[in-house]
Amino acid sequence: MSVTAVPIQPVKRSYIAWLWFGILLAVAGAVLLAWQGTRDEVTEFFASNGARAGVTTTASGLQIETLEQPSGTTSPTDADVALILYEGKLLDGSVFDQSQQPTPIPVATVVPGFSEALKLMKKGGKYRIWIPAALAYGEEEKRGPDGRVVIPANSPLVFDVTLIEFMPEAVLRQMQMQQMELQHKAQADDLQRRQQAELELIRQQAQQQTDANRQAMEAQMHRMKLEQEAQLDALRAQYEDQ
Repeated sequence: MSVTAVPIQPVKRSYIAWLWFGILLAVAGAVLLAWQGTRDEVTEFFASNGARAGVTTTASGLQIETLEQPSGTTSPTDADVALILYEGKLLDGSVFDQSQQPTPIPVATVVPGFSEALKLMKKGGKYRIWIPAALAYGEEEKRGPDGRVVIPANSPLVFDVTLIEFMPEAVLRQMQMQQMELQHKAQADDLQRRQQAELELIRQQAQQQTDANRQAMEAQMHRMKLEQEAQLDALRAQYEDQ
């Protein structure tokens, strides 16, 4: 053995267990501190944002700002369907969803913060809303079609929303039924027109075939008549020669 070697006593298993426990505790503490720091940042953001002129904070903690003044005076209710344009972002500005065209949204079926905000809007107005995580998806994370997390857990959401129109859902359903009936009637009328066109084409083809058959028969009768006349002429000539 080397004279410089330092003998190491075997480590008891209980010491190893306590060591791992300490490591796990340290990791958990770091995660907790990071989460606490994020929560404090969000709380500070909502406090400073709510103090800005034009931003209204509701009793639930939702914040809303009017970007463009509305043309109407009434607001949707839980019984309505709102037709909107929207863009959804996280607090860091990353966009997680955006409408490509006016989108119908039943007021009562979206997350609580969005539903509350819709009921504060008026027709024709454009608004920016800040939804606390508790009024959005809470601890649930949302993933995109590719499986990537687009809304992390405990994320506040920011939306720019233009309220184009709204109407009672029952009225919308009735209009949709009427539209479906009109579409079905238009499809039935189109089918009937196509069937009539096909029948007319068949009739014309049959008529053309009949005309062709008649012409062929007339031509055959004409040939037979010529043949008979030729035979009679031949017999007549033979008789005259005799």
